[in-house]
Amino acid sequence: MELTDGEKLILIMLSDLQHAQGIKQSVDPELIKAAIHYDCLWGLNWEYPGIPFKSEETPEIVTWVMDILQMWTVIEMSFTKLSDTEKLRVERDAHPFGANPRFGGFAAESEAKELKTLTFLVNHLHRFLNFKDRNFTSSIPLSGRYKRMYDIYQPMLPGLRNNHLSTDQPIEILLQDPSKNIKKDESSTTQAVPLSSYCCYQPIHYAKLRVLIMLSNSETQR
Repeated sequence: MELTDGEKLILIMLSDLQHAQGIKQSVDPELIKAAIHYDCLWGLNWEYPGIPFKSEETPEIVTWVMDILQMWTVIEMSFTKLSDTEKLRVERDAHPFGANPRFGGFAAESEAKELKTLTFLVNHLHRFLNFKDRNFTSSIPLSGRYKRMYDIYQPMLPGLRNNHLSTDQPIEILLQDPSKNIKKDESSTTQAVPLSSYCCYQPIHYAKLRVLIMLSNSETQR
């Protein structure tokens, strides 16, 4: 669906008028305004299938954001089902991402479209309500990390039982590499951890962070 700037303004004004007068209609004026503000007019086709809108493909960014939300729903739900011992193993082997893993949202500037789509889906179309009332704004971009995680998660889908992951699977997904830390020997070399990983998930002092990076690089070169 496409609207001109003038049509958007008219719809917002009509929505405000309907809301101010308390008129109850089948079309929610607040949803209309949100769809315009978040540039998510595709949501009107979803919410009002009885209106003969022009048939359109769901935008790729919407499908992608929903895939990421579905993945994180499974990760979070699976983690809650683990025993305390299993949770400790995920925390240890998927360090620094394994301690109570939770969806981190998107960056406001560089991932504005993803953030708007996410907010509209959860807060206005009431999809993925398990993420309701969370802060969706990340301090750093996370789309690249989510893409790497999804590339590992997707092949697991056919084998999932009741949408639950085994203990090993969250570790593989969170680390973004199935070869890392799974059944590793205690004497294995330390894996280099990206700078963004520490910045995003652990409030480490910059001086300590530089030392960690130097040690990690040193181990990698051996």
